[in-house]
Amino acid sequence: VEKVMAVVETWLLNGDDDVTDLAFIGFLEDLSNWAMHNATKPDDFARFMPEKTKQAFDAIKAAWASLNDE
Repeated sequence: VEKVMAVVETWLLNGDDDVTDLAFIGFLEDLSNWAMHNATKPDDFARFMPEKTKQAFDAIKAAWASLNDE
């Protein structure tokens, strides 16, 4: 898991717009989706995330939470 999160971190820090979008929308948004989990929860993976990845993950969760509050 740590190696995957390190790759995502590299994509977020060094990728062009397409790569960054893939990391943010394609990976982290899916990871934050409760429907994608059976035996895990989205936050189970947060402890493995480097700083930028964790910030992006938290931003996605906050955005979805705000939509649910409306």
